[in-house]
Amino acid sequence: MLLFLLSCTRAPETTPKDSTSDSTPTAETGHTGETAHTGESTHSDPPDSGDDSDPPDTGLDGPPRIVLFIGDGMGFEHVAGGGLLDNGAKGTLSFESMPHQGNLQTASVTGTTDSAASGTAMATGTKTVNGFLGVDQAHQDLESLSELARARGMSVGIVTTDKITGATPSAFTAHRDSRGDIDGIIEDIFATPPEILLGGGQSQLADALVDNEDFQVLSTADDLASLVPDGRPVLGLFAGGELEYKLFKPDDSTEPTLAEMTTAALDLLEDDTDGYFLMVEGARIDHASHGQMPDAVHFETSEFAKAVQVAMDRADEDTVIVVTADHECGGMYLDGNTTEEGYPGTLFHWGLHTNDDVGVWAQGPRTQWFHEERRQNVWVHTVLASVIEDEVVDEPYVPPLIDGATDDVGSVITTQSWTTSHSDNQLDALRVGSDGAGMRIGLDGVYGPGMTPLLLIDVDLGEGTGLASDNTLADPTGELDLALSALTLDVQVEGLGFDLAVGALNASPVDFVTMDESAGLRGVGDPWVNPNDLYWLFTTTAFDYGNIGRHGNSPTDAGSAGTTENGWEILIPWHSIYPDGMPATGLEVGLFAVVVDNSGTDVSNQTLPAATSATAPGVGAVVVEQVVHLTVDSTGVMTSTPAVYP
Repeated sequence: MLLFLLSCTRAPETTPKDSTSDSTPTAETGHTGETAHTGESTHSDPPDSGDDSDPPDTGLDGPPRIVLFIGDGMGFEHVAGGGLLDNGAKGTLSFESMPHQGNLQTASVTGTTDSAASGTAMATGTKTVNGFLGVDQAHQDLESLSELARARGMSVGIVTTDKITGATPSAFTAHRDSRGDIDGIIEDIFATPPEILLGGGQSQLADALVDNEDFQVLSTADDLASLVPDGRPVLGLFAGGELEYKLFKPDDSTEPTLAEMTTAALDLLEDDTDGYFLMVEGARIDHASHGQMPDAVHFETSEFAKAVQVAMDRADEDTVIVVTADHECGGMYLDGNTTEEGYPGTLFHWGLHTNDDVGVWAQGPRTQWFHEERRQNVWVHTVLASVIEDEVVDEPYVPPLIDGATDDVGSVITTQSWTTSHSDNQLDALRVGSDGAGMRIGLDGVYGPGMTPLLLIDVDLGEGTGLASDNTLADPTGELDLALSALTLDVQVEGLGFDLAVGALNASPVDFVTMDESAGLRGVGDPWVNPNDLYWLFTTTAFDYGNIGRHGNSPTDAGSAGTTENGWEILIPWHSIYPDGMPATGLEVGLFAVVVDNSGTDVSNQTLPAATSATAPGVGAVVVEQVVHLTVDSTGVMTSTPAVYP
């Protein structure tokens, strides 16, 4: 239900922007002409090409031949770890030698993406809701790259180490409102099966395959190695569920490797004189990251790179190969050590997906569009569809997203006056917008480890109720409450009392899964206080990739006071705060932002609106001299221009 409600908080998609401009086409994120960046000390920024003109859309010599590799959950540190495992050095995996590299942003309309929404974005070129497969926010079917290729007469292949009904492969084969609709996914697969489909999931398809002679079914690596196609779609199901992790696979395993499945798929598809589209997923990188199993992660990344090498060895200059990920998983990072077993030392921030950028490596016609660029993941579809149809690349439409790119929230209302007293944390600008879906706030700045950004919200400015009215938290429980309870406020705005607080220790991600004791939207005043437990309200927030300090490193996007672009973005759905409907008289809203350490005792000198003194607040009471004020009507639509008050 929460997932459905959040899908209702986004504005409907509109007509794409005019893509005939002579400027470099980018997604609607304010990153025009920006080179790729990672925020990681282990991955240097690609050099600026110095050329802002559109890359040429070179023609194809022969039919389209496309291989898309998706390393599920594979962030930059995953790639570095695979190189260390295989070759003792970062930057050494097969695909890292490709001529074009850039960054992809992965957020869905739900915020931090899942594999279904990200897979759908790459397969169809449309951002959608987490859990949706091949359908948009309005539940309408979208044409996938697989279907586009088939309409042109090309052969299609899908290879995965997941069940073939997994979210990523299903984004290319199904149209369903839920990734959990296994029966529906199987129905869609059987309706228009790829020429070859390899992976796991025997237990899910056993009943559907009884007396079914429409497929040439394989069940072992030996079956695959001796495959002689007979004209029917090839269906390889090599495990009851997912294929076994490479690290734990027994010597007598009957499962093929990802490289062997890729080889078999190319053997079959390359015979088609009309061309082919092949999607290959290394799914267990993500699974191992969720389980925080670092050794398994590195082995799965290594296996994925070996599969890419298969395609690279067979490719000619007109074969398009794109290697990327659907999202990063785990906030994984390398600690610079080596384990007793000789594996790269590895730590995880979380066992969940993050909003981190992922890499894209590519070769072949049209892939220069990824070169040294930071783009939204819908560009995978944009570029590959242009290859299939042999048409020019047009800028894809990207709806407003909760992704840390604050440009689309609105104009800056207030900026920072002072240089930060905490080098890894800045509060540089505040933006706010509101409509019937909810209130969106952007806090441009950078956020480092050990600190907690807080946004304090008064929804009845002038009434004097809430946290700031008496400086106490009625039900302190959990890590975020520690910071809130320790924070002392010296309120100098008449009638101000904060009712809600959004916080995120160490820039923790927040979505419907991760609302917990370390991050989320907190009710701190009546009627949202629950004396018996945390009272969490439904919200979504995200940090932009380069604006977070990672693994002891400073954020890469830090600028001088008041100049940082992007940072922390927050969506507060009105139905979350007022499930029974907004007050008939509307709201008088006041917003105030501050950064504290995780204990709440050490406060940055930067607040928004900015403090009068460069040395305040420091240690001690935070003086609240002004707030950002806006009014909204009973539907949540702004009725005044946001401004600093008083």
